[in-house]
Amino acid sequence: MKLGGTWKGALLGGANVLAVATCIALMLANGPRDIGDPEELGHLTPLHPGDAFALVLVLGLVPGMVAGMWLGRFAEGLGGPAVIRTLALAVPSLLVVIVLGGVTQQPDLIVPSLLPTGVAVLALERWTRNKER
Repeated sequence: MKLGGTWKGALLGGANVLAVATCIALMLANGPRDIGDPEELGHLTPLHPGDAFALVLVLGLVPGMVAGMWLGRFAEGLGGPAVIRTLALAVPSLLVVIVLGGVTQQPDLIVPSLLPTGVAVLALERWTRNKER
């Protein structure tokens, strides 16, 4: 069975969300503070690594897969050199990570989220590359 770019993107989008959740949980487990330190958020309790993992996975899985489907379909139709294709996929993907980190007021989580997203972009570019071009 041959998968199209849409399904390849969905699989990589889901894998990316799982990897981002894992990276964030590991960063929190080994970092100096939890997300939501009481002095920053007042009445809210800190978000612990397992909670952060579950929260990112539950809230991010469907949007990540939908975004992956869109990018997979986009990548399948892209021509040109691999560098141009990678940049065309990386710019929107990495920009979304940066914006989400800013919107959630968690800039410390941007860097651990960029790495798996970058790897997913590289994998999607490679997996959807048409060998005949």
